[in-house]
Amino acid sequence: MTASFSLVMPDLRAVSDEDLESLLPQADGAWSRQTKALMLSLGAQKLNLNSNWAEVRRDWVCEACQRRKLEIARASDNGVLLCQLEWHHDHLRDHAKKMLRPLVNTEDRTPEARDLRRGVDACKDLTMRFFTTLICNDCNTAEGKAKSRLGDLIPSYFSFSPREIMRFIQVKPNRMHGIDDEAVRDVWNEVERDVTDRLAFLDILAGRLNAGGHRIHGNPPQFWSPHVLTSIVPRLASQQGHDAESLYRIPGIVSERSVRHDGFGISPRLKRTASRRPSLEDLAAFRTSQGVETPWRRVVPDWRCEVCRRDRSEALRLSGKGKWTGRLHRHMVFTAERDPQALFWRVGDESWMGAFRSYRVVYICQDCRQVVTDLRSIDASYSENALSVSDLRDLVTDIAPNRKHDVDMPAARARADENSEYLGLIDDYNRHRSQSISLTIELTTLTGEFRMGQEEALIELTPLAWAPGFSDDQLRERLDWLLLEGRRLRREDLERDADLLPMEPRA
Repeated sequence: MTASFSLVMPDLRAVSDEDLESLLPQADGAWSRQTKALMLSLGAQKLNLNSNWAEVRRDWVCEACQRRKLEIARASDNGVLLCQLEWHHDHLRDHAKKMLRPLVNTEDRTPEARDLRRGVDACKDLTMRFFTTLICNDCNTAEGKAKSRLGDLIPSYFSFSPREIMRFIQVKPNRMHGIDDEAVRDVWNEVERDVTDRLAFLDILAGRLNAGGHRIHGNPPQFWSPHVLTSIVPRLASQQGHDAESLYRIPGIVSERSVRHDGFGISPRLKRTASRRPSLEDLAAFRTSQGVETPWRRVVPDWRCEVCRRDRSEALRLSGKGKWTGRLHRHMVFTAERDPQALFWRVGDESWMGAFRSYRVVYICQDCRQVVTDLRSIDASYSENALSVSDLRDLVTDIAPNRKHDVDMPAARARADENSEYLGLIDDYNRHRSQSISLTIELTTLTGEFRMGQEEALIELTPLAWAPGFSDDQLRERLDWLLLEGRRLRREDLERDADLLPMEPRA
């Protein structure tokens, strides 16, 4: 007797909050009972809950202040419930990376050059004082304030560890931390010698790398999920008539339901005189001045900037010549590849570096886009993708309707300089996309225009699946996977194009 399987895939965008809660009993988000209870108990009308908060359990505890989520959440003066967690990392490691990376040729694909790059990765980790740690936003903010109070006494790349933050913060439930200035100085006095020693050690490592030393042979160990586990669910999905690709969208759909940015950027410190608001006639005139195919006319009626959350009327502002300005700009938001098998075929034995699977297009306002424009005017070598949406949210401050944002450009440059790995992943994604789609087009050409048999065409294309780290015996299997990827990526392109069609007919 043949066993039958039934795989029920609920529409996570449409299920009720209660049903989502039953599916994800330990997850958290705008839909959870815990979040709703916090809004009620703290008297909040809006919610600002970020993805870090949504991705950890409801009983998560901050390593620095030892508060639970129920004690971390707080209401702003504007009635917004703030549920924010941040990744706190050691900037000393960033400093080491900036020093060591220029010592090796990143374009050289020889085994010797790869071994030297592995040495760089190992050396920069030797300088850091603590691992990247998720902490609450109040602890992260307090750490920044503590460093500013020390001023020139500390190097710009110094970071207090979560354990050290614990020593100088003054903690209360559902309140921002106070800071004990004397304790801040005591902590720095204790760690200053260690930081100096690490910098001296970094000089020694840089000398070895510059001389071609400190190479590391081989590849780091990989712990793959068994192939059966990474393939059985998509196969079951397809047997039940589902699109197997929808499985990869589940985390993104849950995130969309979980994350909120109500009241983003609203600050009780805003005291400046309000800027002029556009009238209905101003809005209509500006709308008419925009072509049907421009983002201003494409986006949904209730659009808000992905960064500052202003709507179209709030994003307009008067120029120095008294004209309304406020174009909308495309920005790409990338998602990580999570499938271990896909990571293996993408980057082989270096899959520990990660890869991007896809991207979505969002639109941001002119003032948020201006941060990237100003950055590139300072140094044209910065990429259009130098800052992510998350970076921009951290950098733009003093957000108000119809007024340009305040931006700390030195901080923007520092953030862009830290994003070399992020930009490398984007470049890798673009190369992968180009190779995969080109192979699908070439296969169609060989079997169609040249009337070549399927198997003969695949044999012809197999050498084009070559990549460093793969044997000749693996190329056919890698080609099959690349062809699947090419079809997926082309389908995503078509879906994005459909989303970007003008919402209004041409005049």
